[in-house]
Amino acid sequence: MSILVKPGWDANIQEVDRDYIRDLFKDFDTRAQADPDGLFAQICQLNVGPLITQEVGSYSADSSSFQALLSGFVEFEG
Repeated sequence: MSILVKPGWDANIQEVDRDYIRDLFKDFDTRAQADPDGLFAQICQLNVGPLITQEVGSYSADSSSFQALLSGFVEFEG
């Protein structure tokens, strides 16, 4: 699993929440190995804390819109 973020993502998050988000992303990686379906279900319905799911959908990996979306992101390194 990869968590993709926009470069400088942490500048858009209040300082008080940055460590929480970093820890959460690390936990996502661990949980993806143990319970990927449960993690996906939780992320799709995330509505508490500093993260809120705005939209859930799917893209074809070959679609130009998917490639355009990914072009501005880098892999999270916590």
